[in-house]
Amino acid sequence: MLHTPRTLAPLLLVAALLAPSVASAQGSARAYLERRHDEVNRILRQDAETDAARERRSQRLTRLLNQLLDYEGLSEASLGDHWDAHSEEERARFVALLRQLVERNYEANLERILEYEVSYEDERSRGDRTLVTTSAVSRRSRSSTRCARSAATGGSSTSPPTA
Repeated sequence: MLHTPRTLAPLLLVAALLAPSVASAQGSARAYLERRHDEVNRILRQDAETDAARERRSQRLTRLLNQLLDYEGLSEASLGDHWDAHSEEERARFVALLRQLVERNYEANLERILEYEVSYEDERSRGDRTLVTTSAVSRRSRSSTRCARSAATGGSSTSPPTA
């Protein structure tokens, strides 16, 4: 199956969005993303021949994903001006649904991650944000996509990918 840059964008979302306070505590955003990407690849290369092994692998990747993504920040950014118009209960439901959607998409695309060579090209500060530019090239078709991710270094906001 041919994977286009458009199908890679959700994978890069997982690989590149991060919890900013964690990244700033562990060095540059670029280095943090590279370490997390290496960790994802190590987990994916582990034997997962049985259902139990696949479940353990999935749980480890889900934990890692949950450390990388600020679901509440993504939810608030998704709803924009409409965020404040909703009750706490509605917001919590929205955040939970977004988490489920991301996790399902991630699990459906796990094996594809290894089909791409990801490079972290640039890191630039923009006020209280750090922009990390990444690119991914399919090892099969050599098609590529380029994405820029930004994360606030002092707060908890992240920006969605651009593909």
